[in-house]
Amino acid sequence: MLESTAEERRQILDVIDNVTRDLKAELVNALDDDSEQVRAKAFKLARRLNTDDVEKILLERADSRKGEVAADAISVLEAYGLKRLSRRSGLS
Repeated sequence: MLESTAEERRQILDVIDNVTRDLKAELVNALDDDSEQVRAKAFKLARRLNTDDVEKILLERADSRKGEVAADAISVLEAYGLKRLSRRSGLS
């Protein structure tokens, strides 16, 4: 993890707060974006967030009519499963 000062962390939180008030809504919009680059960044963020709310969003995307969106959602969900499995077995 990168070390940062309290001031740097405060500034980062200010940026996050100013950029969006509703991260879930922004993530949904980005995952459904027509731009492959935007979707790739959104799936990368979803992979890092790894929360129950994000998992639900990804499960909805796994049924997408857009094959690449469904495939990416399934890939992230598989990664979630592997992380959870390794935590339970003490491998992480």
